[in-house]
Amino acid sequence: MKKRTLQQVETAKRRAESFTRGVLHDEPRADEIASESVGDYAERKHLTIENPKEVRTMAISRRERELQAANTLQEQMIEQLEEELETLRGAVGQAAALLPEDEDSDESEDLDGDDGDDEEEEEEDEEAFDVHSS
Repeated sequence: MKKRTLQQVETAKRRAESFTRGVLHDEPRADEIASESVGDYAERKHLTIENPKEVRTMAISRRERELQAANTLQEQMIEQLEEELETLRGAVGQAAALLPEDEDSDESEDLDGDDGDDEEEEEEDEEAFDVHSS
């Protein structure tokens, strides 16, 4: 058996079809050749298809498919996490709405750690100062 690359067999098959159609004027036979697979044509012509570059191409394609699958999975996970985040944000909003509202919430947040009676303490400090200065 003769060894040929896939590209060489494809070219031979196209030429055979063209020759049969154009020179022999045998349309039915040319249609048979056209519909025949490259592998079947090679077998009928006793050709062995060897394509070492094809193996490398297939290996790269497999890696590309694996990367695409990984990227797709990553995108799906991101979408799922975003949906979960929105659900949690909604739950936090609902929980916050259930908390009792404190009218003095702004005044009750005293950053200096005392009880929040800053005005009364200032008046007491002024009175004490007035007593000592007289």
